[in-house]
Amino acid sequence: MAAGVSLLTDVPYSSSGDLNTGNSMNTVSTRVPTAKYTKVGETLRHVIPGHMQCSMACGGRACKYENPARWSDKEQAVKGLYSSWITDNLLAMARPSTEILEKYNIIEQFTRCGLRTVINLQRPGEHASCGNPLEHDSGFTYRPEMFMEAG
Repeated sequence: MAAGVSLLTDVPYSSSGDLNTGNSMNTVSTRVPTAKYTKVGETLRHVIPGHMQCSMACGGRACKYENPARWSDKEQAVKGLYSSWITDNLLAMARPSTEILEKYNIIEQFTRCGLRTVINLQRPGEHASCGNPLEHDSGFTYRPEMFMEAG
């Protein structure tokens, strides 16, 4: 089960643009992500089996992060993926699946956006009970070779 994230607004900043906590600061309205970990949540994460975590948090096989029909266009920086731009050239996204990669031409969209690197933070076999079944060869919902073969 993933940790929640909250967004801070009206964060103090220095005239140099650095975030700061000093008194001689101006305030800017911005969105800064911060983790929302709790002792109870972290304890439950270590006690509840993975397949139950997936079912409770994201919908299990009907995973809300692998169903583009559930998101607005604003939640799809890349059509077909739950995604958003962090910077002009850094995209955060939910894991893709072979089905989604093919149906929405994700690799072609990445190429048009200038994205050339994918960093997967998932371990093989992790979230096996979420969304599409894992690919036998890779242990992910997609074959990483699909990206490598496309350059």
